[in-house]
Amino acid sequence: MPPPVHMPRCVGRWLVAALLLAGLLQAAGCDCDCGDDMKEVRKKYGSPEEVYSYSSDGYYSRSWWYWSRGVQYEFTWGRHVSGCCDVSIFTFPPINYGVSQAIKDSLMAARDPQDRVVIWHEIGW
Repeated sequence: MPPPVHMPRCVGRWLVAALLLAGLLQAAGCDCDCGDDMKEVRKKYGSPEEVYSYSSDGYYSRSWWYWSRGVQYEFTWGRHVSGCCDVSIFTFPPINYGVSQAIKDSLMAARDPQDRVVIWHEIGW
């Protein structure tokens, strides 16, 4: 049987302090945002055609709509989000500029963020 390994007392204290700090940071929620993910999407698609923002009690959400490309990115971070950033992608038939607000509202309402499934109403395509 190998002899027990002894750490110097100061190393053990630093290790305990680091573990406690990591636990506190994790319990307090993530201290980051979706900046890097947003940069990647912006690099791929350019600026979004429409943006919706929501925040409440440390929870943040940004919806980037690319109507003419048929894609929407949902970025969420902060409280109640596992990891630093949760990115959901929803697709739909592309819509040209000048589309009525009623059709846009119908598409946004049809998206179910809880199940991460897109269900589209019949809107005449």
